Amino acid sequence: MPSQPSSIAELVTALLAQSVPVIFLDTCSILDVPRSLHREIASTTLVQNALKAHEALSETPAKLQLVISEQVAREYTTNLPEVLKELRDRITQVSLIGRSLLHATESAQLGSTLTTLEANLTSLTNQVFSSCLTIATDKTCVSRATARLASNTAPAKRGSSNLGDCLVIEHFLEFVRQLRADGFGRPCIFVSSNYKDYGKAVNPKAPLDSEFAAISIDYMPDISAALTQLGF
Repeated sequence: MPSQPSSIAELVTALLAQSVPVIFLDTCSILDVPRSLHREIASTTLVQNALKAHEALSETPAKLQLVISEQVAREYTTNLPEVLKELRDRITQVSLIGRSLLHATESAQLGSTLTTLEANLTSLTNQVFSSCLTIATDKTCVSRATARLASNTAPAKRGSSNLGDCLVIEHFLEFVRQLRADGFGRPCIFVSSNYKDYGKAVNPKAPLDSEFAAISIDYMPDISAALTQLGF
């Protein structure tokens, strides 16, 4: 599990001391790691760069920091079982094809490899999640998110009940505002593949585009693109 949730002020103090790039992960950007095995739109370097991100976090001192909100942590816990079921189903499908087309020895080797692949993808996903700093739910951000939803302001949209996306973005925006106000000059990147609500990276929907630009936030579609942007 990630660290215990901390207030925005506490995390700002911690990040000012570290002075490393910040990558804020939406729920889908973490769950895209196991999905990369069967989603055609997944970056071919996503798993490789997710490993790089975890390694960079594990160094002393760390070379970057991953951040999520409590809303992301809740969504991750809720959605992970279904995502891992999709992964197991794809592994099973490939294994069955192998049994039909390969000799017994080759089929057994493929099955063993696929089982290891599933376990390693699951482990990597949990490692990325567990290494994140977590922003505690903030009352002011909740109020802003509710107002954002009521006014159909992106990532909210008419006819949708995506309060969760509004909570995610409002906590991130306030977090970066406070970082910048205290002189933090390192890159801050928002990562999400949810282009329907946030817009296609690297150009978020209005008014997110101006909100991001005002405090120098970059927007990337996945962890791989974020690390490439940072030069890892």
